[in-house]
Amino acid sequence: MAWDKNLFSKIMIGFGFVMVAVFIGIGIALLFFPVYYYLPRNLKSILGVFFIAYGFFRLARIYQQIREQKRKEYYDE
Repeated sequence: MAWDKNLFSKIMIGFGFVMVAVFIGIGIALLFFPVYYYLPRNLKSILGVFFIAYGFFRLARIYQQIREQKRKEYYDE
């Protein structure tokens, strides 16, 4: 049963990396590409910076989860 928990944790970390790429990609698209042309430029800039910042925040949280998981594996064995 323990390996199921470990496998699920790894899948969720992988999904987290995908979501980080999505958030940062949306932010870059809003800032630098002509998408959502009907939104005011100021709003697109604010949303772009927000999405990029949130992507890096999630990346930091994933890094913390990986470190915590490795610490638990080290002390459990």
